[in-house]
Amino acid sequence: MPIVVKFETGENKKCISGELEQWDTGQCLEIYGIPDAQEVHWAQEGKGETTAVLAEQKEGYIEAEIPDLLLTESRNLYGYIYTVDGGSGETKYTIYMTVNPRAKPEDYTEPGNRNILQQIIQKLNKKADGLQVEENRLQLLSGKTPIGNEVKLPQGGGTGENIEPITNQEIDEIMKGEQGDVEIP
Repeated sequence: MPIVVKFETGENKKCISGELEQWDTGQCLEIYGIPDAQEVHWAQEGKGETTAVLAEQKEGYIEAEIPDLLLTESRNLYGYIYTVDGGSGETKYTIYMTVNPRAKPEDYTEPGNRNILQQIIQKLNKKADGLQVEENRLQLLSGKTPIGNEVKLPQGGGTGENIEPITNQEIDEIMKGEQGDVEIP
């Protein structure tokens, strides 16, 4: 479940406590009230380097992962929300998050550290580049891997009697790889 952060008009700093535990994995933020951001630069308190994570634009918010590697210590985190405009970049918002210490789980798997290029490639690999149709079901594919949920096609047995044409714009929307069931009218 994502951690929700809401910036009000005029705010540029937030403190979030009690949401993160040391050794947590797969944590991400939903950040509201920010017009646009391309990256979140994460830093552990007391360390001089950041780890950049691509921010994903969603409808009404941005989403950014917290690198698992940064949660292997009980150091608090700073998230610097960074925007790039042309040739310059600027930190516009800062999030401070406490990390509660805890014992290391017995089955913990050490995470890898992904750089920005690896993140871009991973996101591109999740984009649909093909589709598969079986009976009245359409599935978007990335390579041979299914993306999102199957789309239920209208009944009609392919004879054209109950099938309405689909526009190029509708096809483009489907090919974006959006999650969830999509039913074509």
